[in-house]
Order: sequence, then structure tokens, then C-alpha cells
Amino acid sequence: MAAVLITGPPRSGKTTLVRAVLDAIAVPAAGFYTAELRDGDGRRCGFELVTLEGERATLAALDLEGPHRVGHYGVDLDALDRVGVPAIEAAIESGSLVVIDEIGAMELLSTRFQGAVIEAVRRSRLVFGTVMQRPHPFADELKAQRDTLLFELTAGNRDDVQALVEAQLRASTGQLSV
Repeated sequence: MAAVLITGPPRSGKTTLVRAVLDAIAVPAAGFYTAELRDGDGRRCGFELVTLEGERATLAALDLEGPHRVGHYGVDLDALDRVGVPAIEAAIESGSLVVIDEIGAMELLSTRFQGAVIEAVRRSRLVFGTVMQRPHPFADELKAQRDTLLFELTAGNRDDVQALVEAQLRASTGQLSV
């Protein structure tokens, strides 16, 4: 098993599920997840990368200028390459569970990010994360790999998917769930 990935529509709770699974299985893990940034009125205004070691960097923001945009958001590829990619590389080197949330449109603008994902899968490290549901050549190829287990998250199957993912990761990391 090279990858256990969760897909689903935006705001379906993929990141929340990743964090809940990591808390439940308690195995050595490294990498990053994404968190929403909110303005003073509680409206989403961007996204930040958060490494499992606690380092943070703004990945995208409504007011971020620059050539890279996804929807209404400007994307800071330097932040991804400076914080997210090294977190993946450190996870690969340590032999930890490689956490990548998210393999999405913003992140896939970075060729360094794509290379880190490929390296994680090639080096037979177990990758756990989320992947965009919409079609994208890189994401589609990753989802189609025979050693990728893909779970689609919906509002109605959250508990079932969490239990299945936890069981798969426990089995893949040599833990027994008794």
C-alpha cells in the first residue's frame, strides 16, 4: 500500500477527518495539513500550511498578489516550497507516515511539491492525505495507481470512512486494533 487518500467535495471535512485519524492511530507521522484562515467577521480569507511539528505558512489568501491564482485566492508557491515540501521530505527520510493534506489545485502548481509526492510514493513510504476530487492529470494518475486506496468522503459516510481509514492505516503500520 503506497497511499491511503481521501477525496470529496470542498468543505466536506477531509482535513478534519485526517486530523481525527492521526489522533486516533497515534503512529509516528510527519508532513502537513491545511487550515482555513478567517477574517475578523469569520469569513474564509485564505489557507495556511501547518506542519505536524507546528510550523505555519500562508499558502493562499484573497489579498495575495502574484501570478499564481486558484479561484479568488492568490497562491504563495514559495511558502509551499519552503515549508510544505521540506515537511514531506523529512517524513520520507524519517520513515514516518507521510501526511499530505492536500494534493489539490493550489499545491499542484508547484513542481517541487509534485516531485515530493512522487518521491514519497516511489520510496514505498505510506502516504496518508487528501486529494482533489475534480479532474487533474497529476491527481488522477495518483488516484488510479493500483497501490492507492481511495475513500470518497460525503456528509453521510464520515464515520464509516474514518473507521475504514483507521483500520487500513493500523494494518499498514503493523498495529492491531483490538
